[in-house]
Amino acid sequence: PLQITKTANAEVDAGSTLTYTLTINNNVSSLISDITITDVFPEGTSYVEGSLSCPNGSVSGNTLTINIDNLAAGSSMTCTYDLQIDETPFSYIAFEDDVENGEEAWLVESAIGDAQWMTNSNSYEGDWAWFAEDIESQCDQYLTLSAPINLLGAQPSLSFWHWYDTETSWDGGVVEISTDGGSSWQDLGIHMIKNGYPGNININPDSPISGQPAFHGNSGEYIETIIDLSDYSQQDILIRFRMACDGFVGGLGWYIDNITFFGDYHSITNSVCASDGNHENCDEHTTVIFGEVMVATEEPLKDTKVTILPNPNTGVFSVQIDAQQREDMQLRILNVAGSLVQSKDINTTGSSFIFDLSKEAKGIYFLEITTKYDRIVKKIAVF
Repeated sequence: PLQITKTANAEVDAGSTLTYTLTINNNVSSLISDITITDVFPEGTSYVEGSLSCPNGSVSGNTLTINIDNLAAGSSMTCTYDLQIDETPFSYIAFEDDVENGEEAWLVESAIGDAQWMTNSNSYEGDWAWFAEDIESQCDQYLTLSAPINLLGAQPSLSFWHWYDTETSWDGGVVEISTDGGSSWQDLGIHMIKNGYPGNININPDSPISGQPAFHGNSGEYIETIIDLSDYSQQDILIRFRMACDGFVGGLGWYIDNITFFGDYHSITNSVCASDGNHENCDEHTTVIFGEVMVATEEPLKDTKVTILPNPNTGVFSVQIDAQQREDMQLRILNVAGSLVQSKDINTTGSSFIFDLSKEAKGIYFLEITTKYDRIVKKIAVF
């Protein structure tokens, strides 16, 4: 009868203000009295004084309490308030693929049958998503990162949006990880912190994932799954999405879009409850905190144009430097942790310099160009 919902932005910058909206509904045909709203602020936030929009509210420590004397039958009320987000910690993206820029970042293979992953227009965002069909005969379809990625942060994670519609309990998909270049694979189900596997595949000798937990049945829409990769921090990893079918009834299949590797992943989850003494209803909202990994604190190079081609790239790219006069420069490639990957010392202008990161992990890198007096930093995406 009494219902409360909480909404806020899905993403916010570290150090900024986040507004929450609470909506309280009386869904019965009689008056509800003496309602108490209790909202506990998450760690890493602080209440913005005076931001609560409705009366009869108070804040003690990290808890907001709102008292509502009466709420008429079928009516609702809305309250908003603001939280200040701490400057740290925050998330940053090491590598992302929205399936809009080709298939070079992935290998498509099939261990059983002829069915294979392919791009499809039933996307979460944009024009394309990956799709593996749930066929009526045996299949074991792999979508694997084409090169290892090394996530250097303390709390790395994998996020992807997907929609599965398979033969319930018989056909399904799993996510696996390898730390030895693909020689062996481990399932990531136990590391899923949001929208994990709904259940197990039935024991069936025709299924490549017989008896295993998997995504199966119908998710009904695109949902986001998040996998905590903290146990694999600072390791070269491969990820693969695996669609498996038994030899009988099929289904539609598995769509995957917006695959994102976070070098560090930080979010805040805020819970609120409404109670009238007889019934209690609760809701929560999660917001991902983002921030800048690196900024150039010095003035950019004066009268100098820097061009990186191509960018994004697959690891090999050129740096074109056009300056008005010749001077000593140091070119350094840094990873997201600030560690040196490659460097060149030059004294020239109007020339191109080739860098090859094809043997490095995929992700975000930074080109730092330093002279005696100036410095500039450019972002490079390797996929």
